[in-house]
Amino acid sequence: MDSPHEPLSRRMIGRLLDYIERERLRPGAMLPPEKTLVEALGVSRMVLREGLSHLKALGVITSRRGSGFRLETVDFVTVLGEVLQLAGRCGTAPEPELYELRRVLEIGLVADAVAAARLEDLEEIRAALTELESFTAVADAAAMARFSQAELRFHRALLRPAQCRTLSIIDRALAEFFQYRFAWSETVPQLSADQVRRTNLAHRAIAECFELRDGEAALSLLRRHLGPPRPQSEATERNDASTIK
Repeated sequence: MDSPHEPLSRRMIGRLLDYIERERLRPGAMLPPEKTLVEALGVSRMVLREGLSHLKALGVITSRRGSGFRLETVDFVTVLGEVLQLAGRCGTAPEPELYELRRVLEIGLVADAVAAARLEDLEEIRAALTELESFTAVADAAAMARFSQAELRFHRALLRPAQCRTLSIIDRALAEFFQYRFAWSETVPQLSADQVRRTNLAHRAIAECFELRDGEAALSLLRRHLGPPRPQSEATERNDASTIK
């Protein structure tokens, strides 16, 4: 049932999806002609076209001139990546939620990553760690942007052996976000030399677990490094150096 508080475009999407479900249409099936949909859904052509455009942007349907709309199998990870990339470049990515999702994925995957890591993966982890350990203090926006990117590269190197597409998407979104965030922000978090040192000691300890093929220790250290889940209200208010892990 439509909610009067929802935007008209979202209600139209809901009606289209209800129609697809009701008619038991499956990927590969063609949607009926526009005139049929207008009559079945009780909407104007303009509103219908707006709803179809949204579904097309999400990859739910495709179209070719003169052939109508075809229902497709949605690639969730690709759609998520496109949305987060746009949000990251606009500086509107949901940072706390991205971090929490990354935290859950990394903790769930790290033991598998340790078991699957090859020699070239270990070399990449060492190189990423060396880059991180080149930082002393982080005192301005440019340095914080570089440190954030280096930290993301290290975590990416750790988890790459697990071959998780969703985690790769989250990392790319965070990289986009940090690329623009500090250029726009009026207040830039700073890290003292002691904070950088302690952070990198944690990074080194995790990297050594990969060298020792100790997945259980890697899991324990990574969970401690990323910290416990935070309540949503606390995560939303957080906008300081503690977001860098």
